Amino acid sequence: MVALLASGLGLSVGGGAPDPGAPPGGGVTGLPDHLGAPGPRTPGTDDAGPPGPAAAVVGAPRGTWPWARTDELASVSAQGDYRFLDLPDRARGASFFTGGSALSPDGRSVAYLLTGQAPDGPGDLTGDLVVGLAVYDLVDGDVTRLAVDSEHGIEVEAMTWTADRLWVAYGAWDSRVYPEPGVAARSSTISEVRTIGWDPETGDVVDDPEVDSSEMFRGGGLGAGGPAGEALSVTAGRTVWVLDADTGSLLRRVRLDRPARGPVRVSDDGGTLAWRVLDEGVHNEAAPVRVRAPDGVSRDLPGVEAIAVVGWRDSRHLVVQRSSGSFASVDVRTGRPRTLVAADLPPFEPGVDLAADALRAEVVAAADPPGDPWWWVALLAGAGGCLLLALAVPVLVLARRGRRADRA
Repeated sequence: MVALLASGLGLSVGGGAPDPGAPPGGGVTGLPDHLGAPGPRTPGTDDAGPPGPAAAVVGAPRGTWPWARTDELASVSAQGDYRFLDLPDRARGASFFTGGSALSPDGRSVAYLLTGQAPDGPGDLTGDLVVGLAVYDLVDGDVTRLAVDSEHGIEVEAMTWTADRLWVAYGAWDSRVYPEPGVAARSSTISEVRTIGWDPETGDVVDDPEVDSSEMFRGGGLGAGGPAGEALSVTAGRTVWVLDADTGSLLRRVRLDRPARGPVRVSDDGGTLAWRVLDEGVHNEAAPVRVRAPDGVSRDLPGVEAIAVVGWRDSRHLVVQRSSGSFASVDVRTGRPRTLVAADLPPFEPGVDLAADALRAEVVAAADPPGDPWWWVALLAGAGGCLLLALAVPVLVLARRGRRADRA
């Protein structure tokens, strides 16, 4: 096993002025009633500055030309204002499990995976090499980074916020993917998964609390919950460790009757657990949602299936994401769902990340996502017409010559 150590690098990168409409010192104030993909030419933070607190972060294609677009992240305010996030040194395509980003509970910060160079060469062939974590402040544009010591980079299994602390479960690649020049690439394995909690504001790191994250590869994750997000659940298979979100100390250990796919969510009153059931062959498909009451009795919510268990709206209502992409509030006593947020987004990791405070806020009639300007659509249509005409002319000329040859 490769030894892993975490150390903070208190780096700040200056950004633009905050959005004048952002509440000073406050966070997100509402939940948009629908989400969509912004137009590929929507401005980003490099051009327009930091957007202010976000209710959600979505993934969407970005770029001038259709054949040269990349999948990027965009913030969405409660009112439906969209802005692409130009995140310095963001690792792309680097984490199958997390999608590589996490929005803070108050919507003021977004965490992402940091790319760079490993001391002894990369240990993975897919996506950018991950060497640490970074947090972008959506209000003032500053970036704070945390370097994670490893010889060949890391693989992040799960990432979530609890109040002001970012929790990450990761393992280190144990060998480089290219042993030496001229030698074919070889497979590389990951060391045991460990969990750390980082406070970007103070630099404090809670390193490796008393949990066993080694089974997280097979299902599970990290989830925030409890009163004011003061509890962290670490789930691996059927075992759930509930930790104090500030110190990392163990509050209780629970054995589930059925294994979890993704994080287990702790209710606001701390008594109820909710999770998406791990079934054989079911990964990103909808699966039953199960709850465990304070008395230890577990049951499926009748008629409720989800691709993700997102969090709690209050102690009685659980927020899940349906296979359609929409988000619903489910009464855990009756199983009755109510749609909160409609979503029309292209398939993409991480898809949608909602701020925990937004889940508890009033639903707002939000503006539609911005599309391309009319003149750009007209330009593309004109260019497409000219291309079709250019391709058609040679065909027509050849056909005419053929008819002449037949008459001769």
